[in-house]
Amino acid sequence: MAKTRVLAVAVLVGATSGACAPANDDDPRGGAGSASPPPQTGPPASGGARFAGADRPLVNEDWEVLRMATAHGVMTIEIELGDLERSLEVARTLVEPLTAEYAEVLVYVYAAGQGTGGHPPAKRVQWTGRDGYVEIDYD
Repeated sequence: MAKTRVLAVAVLVGATSGACAPANDDDPRGGAGSASPPPQTGPPASGGARFAGADRPLVNEDWEVLRMATAHGVMTIEIELGDLERSLEVARTLVEPLTAEYAEVLVYVYAAGQGTGGHPPAKRVQWTGRDGYVEIDYD
């Protein structure tokens, strides 16, 4: 049975404060660092948790936000995703509420169960205001 994941809105709104995690030599992004996992919360009493003001609730059985970090106008989000073919779709859901706050957003996508233990990401989706969305397949 798949677990339902809920991420509180305050986590992502708070992430825009400019905090950054220390460098990590094992990071596949070349030492950019990664933050600790966001806290998981149970379902709210009414309405469902939403991603930084998005219309869609952040409740799903297909993907999980693992880590987030931000520095110098760039936000990185690391997720595990059950269906890697949906990488761009899920990245758009995560990035859209952040485009006014960041010059660039990078979403690193891991296959389900591969987001820990030093496994490299399967894909990266980059968003910039100039180039829009660019998906790179690392496999």
